Amino acid sequence: MPFWLFATASTVGRLPGTWALSAQGAQAAAGEYVEPLLLTALVAAVAIPLYFYRSRIVSWLQRQDKATP
Repeated sequence: MPFWLFATASTVGRLPGTWALSAQGAQAAAGEYVEPLLLTALVAAVAIPLYFYRSRIVSWLQRQDKATP
């Protein structure tokens, strides 16, 4: 993988997480705890099922990869 591709992909891939954590920190610093807790709950609601079904998801993605010519 060329360095420029790695640098671009890693930068673009990290931006949403960096933005979300910065927003949570700013809200918590302002004493507003409801929105950071809701965002944390939303992320957990998406991440936990993905973690438990990761082997099925990987198997499905591998089948899709083999099916494409």
